[in-house]
Amino acid sequence: MMVSQVRDGILSAGCGVVVSGVAEHRAALGFSRGGFAAGAGGLGGSTGGGRVSPQRTKAGVEQRVLVIRRQLRTKSDLGEYGPEAIHRELQQRGERVVPAVATLVRI
Repeated sequence: MMVSQVRDGILSAGCGVVVSGVAEHRAALGFSRGGFAAGAGGLGGSTGGGRVSPQRTKAGVEQRVLVIRRQLRTKSDLGEYGPEAIHRELQQRGERVVPAVATLVRI
């Protein structure tokens, strides 16, 4: 009920301004399509950030892990090719970058 009253301009938007529609209501509260408007509370518009996580495992490391997994699957006497076995193999090979076991689970 309150939304329709704000939309119809009957109820105040809470900022001391009576608004006649949703767009005006959003503008009165400092919202814009990209997030908060630049002047609202010192917040700038939303950029959406990067599309790739800066903590993401490098592609070369992922490829080495996949190669080692294939090798262990065919050559392991005990049939071990899970994340712990891959971690152990990377350490034994003296790899410079050895991802955590939890990371290897996700690769």
